[in-house]
Formats: sequence, structure tokens, C-alpha cells
Amino acid sequence: MSETASSNHIALYSEPARVDEPPIHHNDAIGKFDRYWLSLHQALGRFPSRKDLDPVAMGPAALPWMLLVELREDEDGVFFYYRLCGTELANLAGQDVTGKTTRDVIVGGNVQVITEPYLYTFVHEQPSFWQTAVFHEIYHWRPVVRGVWPLSNDGGKIDMFVNLTVPVQSRPKAGG
Repeated sequence: MSETASSNHIALYSEPARVDEPPIHHNDAIGKFDRYWLSLHQALGRFPSRKDLDPVAMGPAALPWMLLVELREDEDGVFFYYRLCGTELANLAGQDVTGKTTRDVIVGGNVQVITEPYLYTFVHEQPSFWQTAVFHEIYHWRPVVRGVWPLSNDGGKIDMFVNLTVPVQSRPKAGG
């Protein structure tokens, strides 16, 4: 498999590693959204729905890095539909995937790497955090952190996710 994504496919991701807390990343977008989602979940007493999300209340840090992803199933099995893709994430991944499915934009072994965080969140019914890297033709392998939060149209059955994929900040060099 080539290390570059074609114009029809999103960038390649390295194998994800689940972490308990996201590492330092751009604008603390994941930490801020996690606090927002937890407060919403607690206030509602159920999984929030897409309609419960308030862009003003969640703050501007998350929106450019956000994917809203629907869990769908048909005669060929489970797949994911990208309802919304933030502008910075589209730049990072190599294209805007809004209105496309995992079947449209993911190739080969990259399917498991990209879908594992959603499936983990679905099975464990809780937010999850992941370290990985994204290959981009300009940036090459760039470390990122992903946060995935469950959403539900009826408050119970998880049928959608919020995904934030944000670059990890590099640590300053000693003495510099």
C-alpha cells in the first residue's frame, strides 16, 4: 500500500493506542469538549443527541477538528457515514469527507485503524481517547490524538459519534 492517499481516499492513520487522558494537543480542544460532553451527559441523564450539541456552549476550539459520524448498517454490514467534517480536520486528513461513508474513503487495512475507536466507544458506552499518527503528503507522519464520544437520537442506543482528531503539540527542546 502506498504511503500517500489518493484524491479519493483519506490519509492513512497509524495503529491507534488507547489512552486514559489525551496528551497535550492544539487548543486543548479534546479536553474542553470532553468537559462539555460530560456536563451535558450528566444534565440530561442520558447520552446526548446531535440536537443537544450547542456550538456556542462547546466553544470554538472543537469545531474545526470535529467529525459527526453516524453508525449505519445494511445488508453488507456496519459502516459509518460522515455527517460533518471540520475544516482543520479536512486539511489534516487530505479531504472533506462530509456526506461520504467509510466505504467511500477508506482503503484496505486502514478501515480497522480508523473504525476501532468508534467500535470501542460503542461497546464500552463511554468516551475514549487514542494516540495515533496521520500521514499527509506535506506533513508526512504527524502525531494526533483522537477523542470519540457517543451520541444517541433516542438517549439510549448509540447511533452517532463526535470525533475530534487534533495534532499533538511538540514538546519544547531542553534549553531552548
